[in-house]
Amino acid sequence: MARFNGIEVTPRFNRPNFLGLTYLEHVQLDNGSYSQPFFVSSVHVFRDLDGKPDRWLDLSAGSDRYGLIKNDLLGSSSVLANFAANAAGELLDENQFDPSPSGIASVSGIYGLGTGRLGVILDPSIYENMVDQPVGNFFDIWTMWNFAQSKPVTHVHKFGLYNDTVIAIDEPLMLTTKSRMLNKYINQGSKVNLKIENEYFSTNRNISDDIKNIFRDSVVRDARINIIKMNNSTAGPSFNTIREWVEVTEVTSDDTLVYMFDTASMAIGTYQVQAKFTILDETIFTDQFSLVLR
Repeated sequence: MARFNGIEVTPRFNRPNFLGLTYLEHVQLDNGSYSQPFFVSSVHVFRDLDGKPDRWLDLSAGSDRYGLIKNDLLGSSSVLANFAANAAGELLDENQFDPSPSGIASVSGIYGLGTGRLGVILDPSIYENMVDQPVGNFFDIWTMWNFAQSKPVTHVHKFGLYNDTVIAIDEPLMLTTKSRMLNKYINQGSKVNLKIENEYFSTNRNISDDIKNIFRDSVVRDARINIIKMNNSTAGPSFNTIREWVEVTEVTSDDTLVYMFDTASMAIGTYQVQAKFTILDETIFTDQFSLVLR
């Protein structure tokens, strides 16, 4: 579970329920760097009927709309949801998101979350064409101009909405967690993502593998990180707290915790990094990982 403007949403990779708010993110790169598109026109949601988006796109040779959504589909019942930039063509800020009825415009808007990172929040209950059949696989098709002088293009992503996210078992689920931090050494002045991988193992003998496999998807909630600087001097305290249980930057689809660590003002030396997060009704504290800033 993630938060958007402090409100719980479910990312596309975390088996979103058709009754909830689903976060659909688009991340864009150009030559290895995050790249902000010149203009984002719209996001359209279509049903995935055969695993390919071709039926929704104009693929006629020589068409001046080649690769874009077919013109006769725009505004049709095939469009299950539609998001657009505001009247001025601007992206919204995350703090403008309001899922209440009075905030209906913000639910249908496109959000800018930093260079190369865009997002929309899908609420199936407000889209007439989704209400009857909100479960299944879908495409979200983003139409944009990558550069000022370029032609419009589409970027196509997939997601699914589920009605079987509730599971029933006849005994409490016993999980053990194994965590490791991928970073060990960082050069002073770097700005890098600290990455903590997490794996889960069920010790229940009587629970089927299909239920256990659900925990291969992202199941972490309220992930936070603590960073302290270890001091060698005997004159003062043995450590200084640098970051005290701040929210991580991101949780990926495989439950890797990511925290952007800017070391520009950090002193060279040894740091200890520890994460904590909630899974089911347990709060898990990872081991304290050693990080050397050199």
